[in-house]
Amino acid sequence: MREIDIAVASMAGLALVMGLFTHWIRLHWINEPILALLLGVLIGPEGLGWLDLAKYGEESAILEVTARFTLAIALVSVGLELRGYLTGAWRSLTVLVLAGMALTWGISSLLVGWILGLDPLPAILIGAVLAPIDPILTAAITTGRVASDNVPERIRHLLNADSAARHGLGLMFVLLPALLITKPDAEAWTEWLSYTLLWKGLVAVIVGGLTGYVVGRLHAWSTSRRLDETATGPLMPIFYTLALLVVSGVELMDSDGLLAVLVAGVTFAWSRTGEEKGEGLEREQRLYQHVLKQVLQVPIFVLLGVALPWAGWKELGWPALGLVLAILLLRRIPSLLLLKPLISDVPRWDEALFVGWFGPIGVGALYFAAVAHKETQLEQVWSVGTLLIAATIVAHDVTATPLSQWLARREPTQSSLDNG
Repeated sequence: MREIDIAVASMAGLALVMGLFTHWIRLHWINEPILALLLGVLIGPEGLGWLDLAKYGEESAILEVTARFTLAIALVSVGLELRGYLTGAWRSLTVLVLAGMALTWGISSLLVGWILGLDPLPAILIGAVLAPIDPILTAAITTGRVASDNVPERIRHLLNADSAARHGLGLMFVLLPALLITKPDAEAWTEWLSYTLLWKGLVAVIVGGLTGYVVGRLHAWSTSRRLDETATGPLMPIFYTLALLVVSGVELMDSDGLLAVLVAGVTFAWSRTGEEKGEGLEREQRLYQHVLKQVLQVPIFVLLGVALPWAGWKELGWPALGLVLAILLLRRIPSLLLLKPLISDVPRWDEALFVGWFGPIGVGALYFAAVAHKETQLEQVWSVGTLLIAATIVAHDVTATPLSQWLARREPTQSSLDNG
């Protein structure tokens, strides 16, 4: 219990400091995730030894559960934003998600297999883990004053929607190579086409969609009769509890809880837009994301810092450094440059480079790496996944502010003009 108290006090203290001085810290090119990761290393076994997750169970299993709930709470909010793309700029999002995710998966797999000398299936599995972009790490360039003053709103919305949609599809990509590694080919394909796609995919969409719509209509009915207090207060408790209800309930059904949460967020927004004309819902969604940025990301990255597999990284050797550089530069940027003519929200080459660079590997990859490790027991999946997550936290956090300001100098946003 003493270790838990130390961990909670450390996380709360960091979150409080970040809440008080967020903008000042960001102007100095530092963000919450990198500070949380460093705090985890400091209090973990490799530092002061105040907290050791191995005492409480398998570290990857603990992080899997923590990452799943963290993502669920974040995705219900981004699902609200995704609704706008389904009725508006859906072509850009479809190209970016489907073609972009396939290219990211393929490029990552080739790099992992070539640089580390892995067999094709393990390399494809790690590539699938790396395919999504993180909705929590992207908050550095989609929320807050630095983002609103420098990054065009269309790019911020596109990155949020892209991160959400990729996580909805992510588990399907991960489970296919995992099944091919652990089962005969015919059995693996049969299970993936039937159980994975139909039960984990279709059932999650149906359950999540119905739950989000019903909760949205019930909230509208309750609010119209003043039976609740959200008529004059924030919708944040509704978002939070909807996420926990859906992800836990659907996981009990052995279906895809994250996909269900994403769909629930979309249908909740769909059911409420008529009454609120979308304005109140969008305002609450921005507030919710701001709170998530301040509080939710600290615990997961602190725990990751505590559990970093230093011995596994050492076993990867020097090629791991080359892999980090190759993934950061080649995993996403080439695909954005290739697909740019088909993405109307990214009309400029400098914007394509910016969006290509900011496709961070974070909590989603941590969750998928834990799932892949559990399914296959391949230690390299966990070692490579956590290494690239830690590297992207450092690389994207220290470049978020300067590159956002660079983009603003190339094409100032309206917010910049208004602020003089």
